Amino acid sequence: MSKFTVVIFFVIPVISCVYMARLFLIIGLLFSGTLLFAEECKPCEAQAAPDKYDFKGVSLALLGGFGLSNPNATFSTFPGGTKVDYRTTTEAAATLTYHWEKSRGVTFGIGTAIRNLAFKDGSGSGNYPINFIDLRAGYRSQISLLLFEAGLLYGFKTQDAPITIDAYGGTASGYVPGIRQNSFLAAYFLMGIRYPFNQNISGLFFGRLDYGLTAAVSGSFSGQEISLIPFSLTLHGGIGFKL
Repeated sequence: MSKFTVVIFFVIPVISCVYMARLFLIIGLLFSGTLLFAEECKPCEAQAAPDKYDFKGVSLALLGGFGLSNPNATFSTFPGGTKVDYRTTTEAAATLTYHWEKSRGVTFGIGTAIRNLAFKDGSGSGNYPINFIDLRAGYRSQISLLLFEAGLLYGFKTQDAPITIDAYGGTASGYVPGIRQNSFLAAYFLMGIRYPFNQNISGLFFGRLDYGLTAAVSGSFSGQEISLIPFSLTLHGGIGFKL
């Protein structure tokens, strides 16, 4: 067998196999490196997408509301022959909430509201439109979008308001001797939704019940006792910012 034949049939194939093996080894290393890099990046991608339903930390909300405001029809004492009358009210407030975990927190609020404490009979009505500064403290529970809160309200009376009487087609206002206007204590309950637009900004919408525990108007005149305990049912909306 000639040297040329040996080179063609033995040497060249051996060299080719060696180089092919090296090529496949390089391709295998590159492919395995790509897979390893992809696997390592999966946790990174998960960490890069924060949970917008995680409200843990401190947030501030600015709120406005409207609804019904009246004396508690069950526990208030109305002057002879009169009964509860229903009026509308508007409110504005700011709340600061601290979530020590994703679903639970405490909230503190300050706001202002005009509470109408009105009563009526067949001939007309009387109303005490008293302005209060509301101080609130409560416990909040957040389950996905659903928001629940319960706590205490202290309504601080800013000043006495004259009673407005509508009767027999006419209107009169003034102060009645023997009738006191007071700051009051109440329990409150609310339920609604908190929708996160992103990790830092949320929209809030809820209904709230304020149930008075003490009277905001009390006293007697012309031998008639009066004790008006505030009650309100309101709807609120606003925007919250994570601090």
